Amino acid sequence: MLCEISSPTLRLSSQTQPTRTPLPICRSVAASWVSGKPGMTELAQLLLFYLLVYFFVNGLDDLILDLRLLHHAWRRRLGGVQGSLPSIEQLDAIPEQRIAILVPLWKEASVIERMVETNLRRLRYTNFRIVLGVYPNDSATRAVATRLAARHARVDLVECSRPGPTSKADCLNHLFDGVQRLQRERGLAHPLIMLHDAEDMLHPLSLHLVNWYSASYEMVQVPVLPVATDATDWLHGLYCDEFAEFLTRDLPVRAAERAFLPSNGVGTMFRREVLEDLRIRQGGVLFEDECLTEDYEIGLKLHLTGCRQLFLPLTRCYGELLATREYFPRTLPAAIRQRTRWITGQCLQSWERNGWPSSWSLLYWFWRDRRGLLSNYLNVLAVVFLCISVTAWLAPETTGLGPWLWLASSVPGSSWLYTACTLLSVERLTLRMAIVWRTYGGKLAVGVLPRMLLSCVVNLAATTAALGAYVVARRSRKRQRWLKTDHHFPDAVAAFAPIPAESYDGLPQPVRGKAARATSLRDYHQDSHFPEGN
Repeated sequence: MLCEISSPTLRLSSQTQPTRTPLPICRSVAASWVSGKPGMTELAQLLLFYLLVYFFVNGLDDLILDLRLLHHAWRRRLGGVQGSLPSIEQLDAIPEQRIAILVPLWKEASVIERMVETNLRRLRYTNFRIVLGVYPNDSATRAVATRLAARHARVDLVECSRPGPTSKADCLNHLFDGVQRLQRERGLAHPLIMLHDAEDMLHPLSLHLVNWYSASYEMVQVPVLPVATDATDWLHGLYCDEFAEFLTRDLPVRAAERAFLPSNGVGTMFRREVLEDLRIRQGGVLFEDECLTEDYEIGLKLHLTGCRQLFLPLTRCYGELLATREYFPRTLPAAIRQRTRWITGQCLQSWERNGWPSSWSLLYWFWRDRRGLLSNYLNVLAVVFLCISVTAWLAPETTGLGPWLWLASSVPGSSWLYTACTLLSVERLTLRMAIVWRTYGGKLAVGVLPRMLLSCVVNLAATTAALGAYVVARRSRKRQRWLKTDHHFPDAVAAFAPIPAESYDGLPQPVRGKAARATSLRDYHQDSHFPEGN
């Protein structure tokens, strides 16, 4: 985040006031409180100092994460395998296990038909079933789902026992029970379970890949990436920026260091037996009804039970980007609503349920996941400080902001803190632009900086709404409402046209070296170094 005061401003005013150390300022503030005097200057200096320290620590954390990412990438290169994924021939050579794709639905009549038809056309995998979960009081969605189940042999319908909307977790519990019922009544066992949403488009090889890696991992996450839109679509472009960066930086490092991988809620495969074991441990409930981010929680719980988790890389080695694609909110109210749910579940409810563990790995990633509760406010404050400082530096006589220049420069350690924060912000901005350029192209990358500023406003509103709703729910002892996102199926289906079966032979074959010589799935995992899981 570019939220530091420019260094020319500091040099301009640093000659008028010597730098003070933090300790005398703390003593001065304490003395002013004891004597009853305001001490506003000292207090402002102290607050600015700690604000700078906070952004320096956050920026340093991001830089260290980038260095760890480079370290793991370099280790893979030294291992002799560069991006070793199974070839098309290897994927086709192993038996197809039956996969149940669970799709919870509420008010999705406008999108599910196109979603089901499109994915049935695109997927090369044949041994799967799409299980649609509907509510008895959602007649429009139920009618479309019933029509799809009658039309396609690979589509099944499960109706929730209670009127909706309850929660996504509750609908998923009914869907999982429905899969178990299919096994009892029709003898259709589903060794693999995959989560999906009403507006998502799967990569043609997604099911092949999760089938391949299920022999060694209990959970496999396929990347989830927003559909590319016009550069002027600012809010959706913000999602493109953030998901591209998260998929390229955070998740690969988590996987390489065997930290817990949060499920993305879509594109996640689980082996059925581990879900059954987890349900038994939790008294017969798989997904907790009250949890607004059940995907985040289940990824954590499976990690704590010792399950191995894998994140597939965001790569084009199979033609189009290996990712589940979807639209994200494109209006401000919808974006705030979705992020409110994310912040409530991943930060507040996770904090309440899981606390701060003693494990350093869990503690670190919890900090990164939850720090938005504080930084979403401080980011806006820093942007305000930046605007004031730039204005005061450009025209101190006409704006009357000259005293702000003196105050900013009198902060202890201001010179090197401002410089360090600025350099760290430039590094963060440059890396995000490079990632977006690599994923979406140059037109979208140009707008990264203004979208970072836009994210301050969106995240501030979402954090405030999440904290308010959480406090109200705690005081009233009522369950928080499911803040469902309104879904839209992508219009540009031509951009995701099915790859003809005969053309697969011409796709790049990514496996090289030792991995290409593997004679079995177990040998392949022992020989290769990428992807890494936990």
